Amino acid sequence: MFKVAHRGASGYEPENTILAFKKALELQVDMIELDARLCKTGEIVIIHDEDLKRTTNGEGLVEFKNIEELKSLDAGKNETIPTLAETLNYINQQCQVNIELVSKGAGAATAKVLKSNKWDLDNIIISSFRINELKTFNSLLSNVKLGYLAMEVTSKQAKELNKLNFYSIGLEKNCLKKDVFIQLRDMGLKIFVFTVNDIEEIEHFTRMGVDGIITDYPDRILI
Repeated sequence: MFKVAHRGASGYEPENTILAFKKALELQVDMIELDARLCKTGEIVIIHDEDLKRTTNGEGLVEFKNIEELKSLDAGKNETIPTLAETLNYINQQCQVNIELVSKGAGAATAKVLKSNKWDLDNIIISSFRINELKTFNSLLSNVKLGYLAMEVTSKQAKELNKLNFYSIGLEKNCLKKDVFIQLRDMGLKIFVFTVNDIEEIEHFTRMGVDGIITDYPDRILI
């Protein structure tokens, strides 16, 4: 089972920062999950929200800021907002990376970064709630594993997923019931569950047999 650090070890360090990724590596995670968002000047930066207010000392939308403006902000503990290229270079293949495409245009821009980075693509999963971004990415770089994210999965959605070549599905923890688990397992999908921080819930999903638990506190996963 994959021990997955949500936005890095974000329970301990500012989310989606090099400091959070450093802590995750210290905790010997199998995978780091992070958020890829397109900024005004075309770079992919690692930040979840479309607005800067919650996680930085700035204001406004990321899509309207250039890279210099974003780099001038404090993302917590004097950390800057990293780019995807900087992040991949820092992690340096010490674990797998799950890159969530969180904005329009992130699929094409992320594919461009990965093509120019000397990274073992077997160590990458590209995931998103945005099916069109996944399709765009796949059209540009087809040899990278894809993961679909969902708050719930209906029978209709499950049939649609079965038509596509997905490696994994990430489900919100309250939606991953036993019957859904069995259906998705029968489809051959790797099953990840998010965001699980409670120790009893971690133990529950471990017993269920999920393939990965995404958590802010990866050291709580005892496997």
